[in-house]
Amino acid sequence: ANNSGSTGCSVCHVGKHAPALGGMECLSCELGKVAATNGSVSCDLCGLGKYSAIAGGSHCNECAVGKYNPDQGQSHCDMCSPGEFSNQLGSQTCTQCPQGSVANNSGSTGCSVCHVGKYAPALGGMKCLSCELGKVAATNGSVSCELCSLGKYMDNKGGSSCMDCAAGTHAPEVGRAHCIACNSGLFTGSSGLADCDKC
Repeated sequence: ANNSGSTGCSVCHVGKHAPALGGMECLSCELGKVAATNGSVSCDLCGLGKYSAIAGGSHCNECAVGKYNPDQGQSHCDMCSPGEFSNQLGSQTCTQCPQGSVANNSGSTGCSVCHVGKYAPALGGMKCLSCELGKVAATNGSVSCELCSLGKYMDNKGGSSCMDCAAGTHAPEVGRAHCIACNSGLFTGSSGLADCDKC
């Protein structure tokens, strides 16, 4: 009752509460708390994965996709960090991107698979890495790069398939960035060879 001489008490509406006997006014729930029913004597904390951004709230909202909330009684949700994602409403945590995929930005709702020529070796990747010279990633979603085999090479970063050494050259080791010309008196009659033959 907020007036002297009142003949009755008013019930506090949703979003407000009266915690003590003889209350003169209904109090609005603080941010992160709600009163879902009329006549509340206290406000309830919003649960994990939920929030209330207004004073006097009557219900908690679920965190949007790309966001999470690990604590109770919060007024907002946090965005997932780069390398993590949330694809469900009301998430309490974010999930790390699996190997071979990345999330470049905050608030991601999913991860992007690394394309051929690139890889992501660890969980929670933020950027796909280009394969070094002499290595390739032939499939999408690679977690590592493979060395070019004997007789083959890759002279560009981010390669997806190794190339055969041309006739007259060879690659005697794996992972070559360039082929080596055969020495005087030696030759290769076809492409893609590891060793040169004597004339």
